[in-house]
Amino acid sequence: MSSRGSAFLVLLAAGLSIPFGAAVADTCLDYGDYIHWAAGAPLPAGEAGGVAVVDGFAYVADGAPGLVVVDVSDPLHPEIRGSVDTPHVAARLQVIGTLAYVADEDAGLQIVDVGDPDAPALRGRAAFTDAHDLAVAGGYAYVAVEGAGVAVVDVADPDHPLRVRTVDTPGYAYGVCVAGGRLYVADSWNGLLVYSLADPAAPSLLGGYDTGGAQDVVVLGALAWIADYSDGLVVLDVADPAAIAPVAVRPQSLYARALAISPSGACLVACSGGLHVYDATDPAVPAFRGAVPVGDDARDLALAGDWAFVADDDWGLGVYAIPALATTTDLGATVATPGYAVTVAGVGGHVLLGSQDSGLQVFDVAVPESPALLTILPLPGFPTDMVVRDGYAFVASYSGGLQIVDVADPASPVVAGSLIPPGNASAVCLYGGHAFLTANDSLRAVDVSDPAAPHQIAATRLAWGLAVAANIRGVFATAEDGLLRWYEFGAGGFTPHASVALPGRGTGVLIQDTLVYVSWGAGDHGGVSVLAANGATDELVPLADLMLPEYVERLTLDRGLLYAASGTGGVFVVDVHDPWHPRIVGNAARPPSDAKSTAVLGDHVYVADNLGGLVVVPRECLAYVPVFLADFAATPDGGSVALSWNVHVVGEAGEFRLEAAAAGAGWTVPAVDEGGGLWRARDADARLGAGGVVTYTLRHRADGGAWTELAQRSVQLATPAAPRLLDARPNPFNPRTTIPFVLDRAGAARLAIHDQAGRLVAVLADGPLAAGLHEFAWDGRDSRGRAMPSGAYLARLATEGRVATGKLVLLR
Repeated sequence: MSSRGSAFLVLLAAGLSIPFGAAVADTCLDYGDYIHWAAGAPLPAGEAGGVAVVDGFAYVADGAPGLVVVDVSDPLHPEIRGSVDTPHVAARLQVIGTLAYVADEDAGLQIVDVGDPDAPALRGRAAFTDAHDLAVAGGYAYVAVEGAGVAVVDVADPDHPLRVRTVDTPGYAYGVCVAGGRLYVADSWNGLLVYSLADPAAPSLLGGYDTGGAQDVVVLGALAWIADYSDGLVVLDVADPAAIAPVAVRPQSLYARALAISPSGACLVACSGGLHVYDATDPAVPAFRGAVPVGDDARDLALAGDWAFVADDDWGLGVYAIPALATTTDLGATVATPGYAVTVAGVGGHVLLGSQDSGLQVFDVAVPESPALLTILPLPGFPTDMVVRDGYAFVASYSGGLQIVDVADPASPVVAGSLIPPGNASAVCLYGGHAFLTANDSLRAVDVSDPAAPHQIAATRLAWGLAVAANIRGVFATAEDGLLRWYEFGAGGFTPHASVALPGRGTGVLIQDTLVYVSWGAGDHGGVSVLAANGATDELVPLADLMLPEYVERLTLDRGLLYAASGTGGVFVVDVHDPWHPRIVGNAARPPSDAKSTAVLGDHVYVADNLGGLVVVPRECLAYVPVFLADFAATPDGGSVALSWNVHVVGEAGEFRLEAAAAGAGWTVPAVDEGGGLWRARDADARLGAGGVVTYTLRHRADGGAWTELAQRSVQLATPAAPRLLDARPNPFNPRTTIPFVLDRAGAARLAIHDQAGRLVAVLADGPLAAGLHEFAWDGRDSRGRAMPSGAYLARLATEGRVATGKLVLLR
């Protein structure tokens, strides 16, 4: 769903708002400073077993489909470029120059030319079975062939590789590494074996060390780091291969399969439950720093700069941000609760937690890091969703319908009223005096104006309902059939308004103004979609899809950030200030995790976690401050130009920069803050005396960040006389206006429409015109035919270096 369609409604509610900057709360956490899932590329088979990253490309051994080449020059937007089908199942690989050496299980070694990433091609092969991993050095490939040991293959001629020897190992060779003239073999339950490569074609055993189940090995200096299936992370001193000594063992409950060490000193271990992180700066004490429990079956990983690329057997290629020491977040507090936590909401200084086995639990969170359980209110069935308003908690209860709980005194909750329709309730939302409830195959409207006497007033059939949201624009519901439905609700009940297919099974939905946010799950992964609700054309317009590696449950929106509860992935934090380009800014998780829903209260996020209970994490610090640019004027005044702009800001104003440009030259213009959001400047630069067009660009930044362009104005100085734009009629207008202008002489002319930020919207005329009066109409649409939102626009007439502008106001 990448098409923007007629998504002109997206910024309607914001008027001319332009987001920038960051306001930091007293208690918050910048999740971007910690390791987190950043992006992913689902692969054809989703059976990724090995990955190598070279010069902006990730080369992935993707099982049966073979080798897949992914462009990761922009790690946040990986793009599949090409692939080649290998004869069997691609397991691991190494890339050197333009050649990829692939361990292709029962087809042995495959050599692939990847000089053209769009069309990789097989070159040569050496046939044998059980190829699992490989290392290439000195013209030889050393291939781990499980029970047979290590195959030594001469690859001096890539078109005709030749197996010259097989070195039998006692166990199953799974991982190999070449360093310092030695071959290191991770030989399953026999642990680490070390061979001399004095004769590269005939490795000779020097020594070994027994571990529980060695799977992969990386050697740095005199230390060998081992991902061990049984013992987790093992560090061995291999300075003397005949007397290998243990340095450290860090057991873990999940099966370790591969590892890599970053230049910052972080050891990342790919395992059956995601990515584990250790501080490797002191090898004798590799401290466990946390885990990123995303992806179900991580098999291999590669590091490049501040990014880790993980091959996941169940999903594909995952991209992780690994800044600093690549630590994961040590998040707040976890309170074990009775039963399995499902839904959560905040009220005052309290948190309400719905539990599968014990009803509604009330916590005092005056000290967020130490929630105190005050009481438990049993409810029929078990809570599945909850919303709080005006001292009441409206709870969707599986087999218990709608339960309305008086929480005016949170320490003494009491059921005020209930309605138990047929079916099992899964979701609830409120708008006005109505609650909307999904229950089995129906969507129901319940009058809750009197909480003690709720009664149903309307219902409509719905494939097994999963989530619901409502506001003045109507009711939005998702169901088992993968559709998002939009209903108009009135005295006549529900009227179907629009529907659209989601990428997966919709699990959560919320709406803010014209934007609809939907969480979904599809197979082993999930995501978040953003849509615009266009009431004028009765359509839901898809804006963007953001894929995540886990099945996403419920959503919470706070200050332009979505907190997406994502089961074993914990909570993903998604920045949606730009609805066309949502991006992951962090991942909050405390394994073992099974996050079901979130609520934001003050500076903390409260997570209902099926396994952990109530989890408390600091809110993400990123909170954009909106700037409302009311106007920006540039007016010639004798030999200078007077400039001014008005803004409304929330919080600190940050910095403005005014830039001037004319005839290939550029300069900055100082400005004065007049107070009350008014800024003034006067440009008296000597270069203005040459006349012509001068363009002024207004920029802003907060907290020393990047400069963002807010608006642009151009003025014409001195003679010749500028073309004249006459008053548009009508103005304001809806949906069409006529723009007249007069040319003093024949010549090329261009009439264009720009928005308040200076961006081009549409070109109405561009070519030679005769002298005299001309008129062109604008129907309020951009160059692609998309209707533009209400607001102010500029008509800009340019003729041979002369420019005139006029203001238009579109009212929908």
